[in-house]
Amino acid sequence: IMSEESHPRTLYVGNLDASVSEDLVCALFSQIGPVKGCKIIREVRVLYGFIASL
Repeated sequence: IMSEESHPRTLYVGNLDASVSEDLVCALFSQIGPVKGCKIIREVRVLYGFIASL
């Protein structure tokens, strides 16, 4: 049995618009539950991000 600390809680979010910021993504997902952090990866023509929850 995995403990809560060893169980990863990271969500992949794809197909993001170039205007989307990490602050916006964190604010939106914070409405659902606690968010530890957000990271948007900006590559040429491809934007995606990860949201880590508590």
